[in-house]
Amino acid sequence: MLKHIIILCVFGITATHFAHAGGQVECPPTLQVQAMSLVDVPVGFTPVEPVGLVRLSGGNLYDGPPQQEAALKPFSQQTTKQTRSVTWKLQGEYPDGKWFSCDYAQGTLRIARRLEDASTECQMLAKPIAPAGQLSIVLLCK
Repeated sequence: MLKHIIILCVFGITATHFAHAGGQVECPPTLQVQAMSLVDVPVGFTPVEPVGLVRLSGGNLYDGPPQQEAALKPFSQQTTKQTRSVTWKLQGEYPDGKWFSCDYAQGTLRIARRLEDASTECQMLAKPIAPAGQLSIVLLCK
């Protein structure tokens, strides 16, 4: 089995795009990737490393930092023509905290933020925005 290590530098995150105020997180619709390296590429293959903008593709809630891969199962999900809504009920103990990730390039790249420990319920609202193919994601917690 091949072992892949991805090293990257992400620029272009601003406070206005990744706001955290009153239990709200807004994901930036794009991130700028400056450098990325693939390690242990098999002989005969040439790495094709993305450079430029990567688009927001989703979001998820975690028990602990996303690196621990403990994604939480949503309590409910609802999809309409314009919006996808996902709700999580947060009961019990979370010793490593409650975390939300903004996922880019189908989850290949992520940025994450720890949520307030007092949060008991979070709702993610995702909807398409212009230009075509971009996504807006806002997480509201109480």
